Parts: sequence; structure tokens; C-alpha cells
Amino acid sequence: MKKVALCGTLLLDEIKMIDRYPEKGMLVTITGTGRAVGGAVCNSGVDLKVLAPDVAVEARGLVGNDEK
Repeated sequence: MKKVALCGTLLLDEIKMIDRYPEKGMLVTITGTGRAVGGAVCNSGVDLKVLAPDVAVEARGLVGNDEK
């Protein structure tokens, strides 16, 4: 089996659902929130599995202290 290890930026995307796309300078209502993985490693890993499902994909990264 082929294996790939991806290293780089791993992110947690904070997603805001809105009631409509705002025009410049206008406000909109946030109707919901969510979280999803993001960054080059996660996005590339998902895309690679779609293109080559038989390849084992592994993500590598370090945890930072961004909250501090």
C-alpha cells in the first residue's frame, strides 16, 4: 500500500453561517456557527483521498500555544 505523510499548517476554521451575502458596509445576521479542519495539510489530505482512495494519508503537526 502506498503511504503519504503531509506536514505543514493545520487549522481549525470557525465558520459563520449568514442569512445573506452583505453588500459593502452592511451588516448581516449570523444564523449559525460551526467548525471544520483547514490549512494546507488537511485540505491536501482530503483532496488526495478523493483522487487516490487507495493511498494511506497521514497528517503530522505540532500544537502551538496560540490561545495564550
